[in-house]
Amino acid sequence: MKKKLPLVLFWLLSFILLSCSSSYDRGKYLELSKPSIVDEGVLGAVFKSKKELNITLPENVINSNLWVPEILDDTLLYYMYENNKIAVVNLNSAKVDSIVVPLYHIDANIVAFYPISADSILLVQDYPPVVFLIDNNDSVFYKKNMGKVDFETNNLDFNALMSVLSNDDFNYNIDRYKNCYVDKGKGLLHIGISPVDYLIRSGMSATHTIGVFDLKKGEWHHTYGKARGLMKYSGSYCYGHIHSIKFFLVKGDTTIISYPISHDVYLVNNNTDSLIAKYHACSRYSTSIGEPYSRKVLIGDYQRRTNWRIKNPYYDKLMYYPEKKMYSRLYVKAQELYDTDGKLNSTLFNRNYVMLLFNEDFELIADYEITDGEMSPLRNVPTSKGLLVAKPIKQEGVEASSPELLQYTDIYETSEN
Repeated sequence: MKKKLPLVLFWLLSFILLSCSSSYDRGKYLELSKPSIVDEGVLGAVFKSKKELNITLPENVINSNLWVPEILDDTLLYYMYENNKIAVVNLNSAKVDSIVVPLYHIDANIVAFYPISADSILLVQDYPPVVFLIDNNDSVFYKKNMGKVDFETNNLDFNALMSVLSNDDFNYNIDRYKNCYVDKGKGLLHIGISPVDYLIRSGMSATHTIGVFDLKKGEWHHTYGKARGLMKYSGSYCYGHIHSIKFFLVKGDTTIISYPISHDVYLVNNNTDSLIAKYHACSRYSTSIGEPYSRKVLIGDYQRRTNWRIKNPYYDKLMYYPEKKMYSRLYVKAQELYDTDGKLNSTLFNRNYVMLLFNEDFELIADYEITDGEMSPLRNVPTSKGLLVAKPIKQEGVEASSPELLQYTDIYETSEN
């Protein structure tokens, strides 16, 4: 009980002392929420179906963990279900195997995973954060408590609260939605993290939000990834838990950071967090992002948050195709709050999308609208030279905004129009 007391005090004081009065920089919002003129290369590339598949994910995998599908060697597709089970689909043979994590190893939700090899999968749980490795025989052969992160913030309340924690406690949330990468050569795990109540605290704009965990030493190595663009100037206002997340791609010592609400992408040195370059990775169809909202709305006004998500455009994660030396980004267009029948539109499904393709210099080489229902944002998976496409399947009697079954139907590759 004595060991848990500092942690209890931390959460209690965090609630009492939460700083929530600071507003965002509206001038910067007006400047950065509008799309910039994108550098154009030779337009004409397009994704086309190169291989037909027919993999329908069963109903019991439709949960939060489905947001983190992974692929290994363009052949094995991994997805989580029931919190402790990993389905492994061989895309060549259509054979499906399962890996089951013994329940006595799990104390909370699995929020991230990464296949290191065909016989080694890394998983991360939250509350408390623990990283472990499991093999194909369901044997856990590595398990470490991730402990506290030494964040540098300008929020005095948070800094004071951190001082009551031991190194074994935790003071952060782990990002969901596929923010995990393992540098196999160095044995380093890059994972999205953020201080507790990061979205509604002021003084966090310079705080790092990507942690690097040393798997060999079992401790945090360093952090990087301070907020940039609109996220830097939001103060204690935010764009919600989904649209305020970050996506990142690690390429050696460079990490490319993007956000659902940012027209730009940022290349940073993942050792020093210094900015290498910023690129306008937006569409000719892009429109302004709506203004952020307050802590009061985030905590207590579900309908206003939902309405914001319905109306506003956003970007899917940035993907890279090494054999093609190109990137893609799916843009979800703005829409009206209500459909023609007077019903609320869906936040995720039945939206109008634009596929963006860029060369390695982030020059736009494709910018075209795609058919409604052809792809499902946040669920598609990149291969070395194409895109494994997830399509939603409507369920009878289920509201449009509810989770839908998914079917992986095609592998798309690029070609000229």
